[in-house]
Amino acid sequence: MVENSVARLDLLFVVFVDRWSVAARLLYVILVQALSWLALLVRSSASEEAEILALRHGVAVLRRTNPRPRLDWADRAVLAARPYPGSCRKPCEPAASSRPQPCCGGIAGS
Repeated sequence: MVENSVARLDLLFVVFVDRWSVAARLLYVILVQALSWLALLVRSSASEEAEILALRHGVAVLRRTNPRPRLDWADRAVLAARPYPGSCRKPCEPAASSRPQPCCGGIAGS
């Protein structure tokens, strides 16, 4: 009987500690997000321009290191054999609702 009550108290303590840690993490994330939004509000336009330039430079570096793949004749044949997105084999019937429904159940338009 005593062991059973100790086990229950131990489980209750574990649940309480787990919930407290989750609540503390949530509070920390909310605080960090609020402070980052405040930092965005007080930034000048010059710092925003500098960040945009740095991001554009990063994109240019990535494009240089990972160029576009060159397609050979087999790749072009596979791409040409695909059905055109949005085309259906059967005509779509108007739906009963006022909202437009995707043609062919949405598989051809993806």
